[in-house]
This record gives sequence, C-alpha cells and structure tokens, in this order.
Amino acid sequence: MQHFSLRVLILQGFLVCSFNATGQELDALSQFTLSANDGKVIIEWTIARGNTCQGVGIFRSADSIQFEQIGEISGICGSNETSISYSFVDEQPIANAINYYKLSLGFLGESQILDIHVIVFDGTNFQIRPNPIRDLGQIVFKNDQNVPHDLVVYQDDGRLLFTQQGNQDFFQLDLRAYPAGVYRFVIRHKQSGHITSSGNILRQ
Repeated sequence: MQHFSLRVLILQGFLVCSFNATGQELDALSQFTLSANDGKVIIEWTIARGNTCQGVGIFRSADSIQFEQIGEISGICGSNETSISYSFVDEQPIANAINYYKLSLGFLGESQILDIHVIVFDGTNFQIRPNPIRDLGQIVFKNDQNVPHDLVVYQDDGRLLFTQQGNQDFFQLDLRAYPAGVYRFVIRHKQSGHITSSGNILRQ
C-alpha cells in the first residue's frame, strides 16, 4: 500500500505543506490529495476513466493502523466514459497531530495512505515545540509566502543571544550551549522589518 507524507500547517486559515510518497498507487485513482483551510482538511480524489465502484468510504486514523470511517459517498462511483472527481471535508481533524487518511473504493480496494500534520494556532501565530525546550526545539510561525525572515533571540536582560535567517515557516533552535532560563524572541520580515511573531522561549 502506498504511503504519502504531507506536512501541513494551518495558520489561521493558511496552508503550508511538504509532500513525499513511497509505495504503489491504486490504478483506479488518478488523483488523491489533501489540503487544508480554516482548521478543516479537504480530501479530493479522481477515479480514472474506465473504473467504477460501489460506494466510497473515507477513513481517518491517528496512528496509521487503526482507522475509523468519517464519511461515505454511496452509490455507483466512477464511470466507464470519463474521469470523475470527488471531494470530502473533514470538519474536525485531530488538531496539532498527524492525521492519516485512506479511501475504500468498493470492490476496487483501498487507496494509498496520506498523512497530514495539522497545526492550529489558538490565539497566537506561532508555536514552540516542545515547550519547554530541553536542548533542541523549533519555532513554527506564519509565513504564507515563504519569504525571508530574521529570528533574533535575547537574554532576559535584553542582551543579544543569537540570530538566524530563513525563508521557511519555522526556525530550528539549538539551545545546548545556553543555560536554563527564559529567552525572548522576535521574528521580523526581512524586507519590511515588520514583526511577524514574538514571545518567550523557556529553556529547561
């Protein structure tokens, strides 16, 4: 069974993702994708011309092993004459966790598995993971266009600790050389200087 990996960050309705795949694809499907918007996961698939099935079951899992059915499209699916596209919206994916999805296409069999990491920011536009940080961690923030940003980290007395530059939606943190304590961070848009995110990092 094919297993796709899709990293998705839902940042106040914005989607960022990275994708890779291994395994063998179900021939009846010419498309099977995930996307996300406003805390929901959108599942889309296309049954290739010449394939029909009796109903489609949509399944979700928290561990890629135990799946539960979260939706169904009943009746004859697909067509002998043309490709047919379908979609389903998971209104309540598991927040801040990896969600695994697969389809059961009647007598055609099961699809590959897609996994999607859904991160929902409640009241902020960043997350620190893990929190607190013991040695290594990550700040995830909203960067919808993947434009360059600067990360500046300060000691509690305001002295500069270190800086980083990047154009992704996260910064990796290596705090092994620094003592336990609370550090202040600011993430700025490199071109405009606008503060995208700011907060505290707790080093354990």
